[in-house]
Amino acid sequence: GTGFRPLGYQLDEEGHPAFLYRINGATVTDEVHALTNGEGISREVNVSGSVQGLYFRLAEDSTITESKDGLYTVGDNSYYLKVESSASGKPFVRGSDGKKELLIPISGQLKYTILF
Repeated sequence: GTGFRPLGYQLDEEGHPAFLYRINGATVTDEVHALTNGEGISREVNVSGSVQGLYFRLAEDSTITESKDGLYTVGDNSYYLKVESSASGKPFVRGSDGKKELLIPISGQLKYTILF
């Protein structure tokens, strides 16, 4: 298994939770915030610990296509996803069980936005 172990959460100054967990020997902090314009959410994932070969699934659907400037269309224009910053690489699409997955290698910090 992955050794997934939840470690609880912490609240920031505004009362937003940051979820903490361990997976494959890495400690992860995971935060989600609504965009101020109401058009989507931003997510920041920080991984600490010396782990290699860890990937993060950004999206899964029947179709995922990359358009201009690193913007990904998920599903039948269900939503859009943009990686804002990544310490470890570029996203890629792979097929799995008849679906598409948008994956990215992860170590350090990952920030992305989901737009509706």
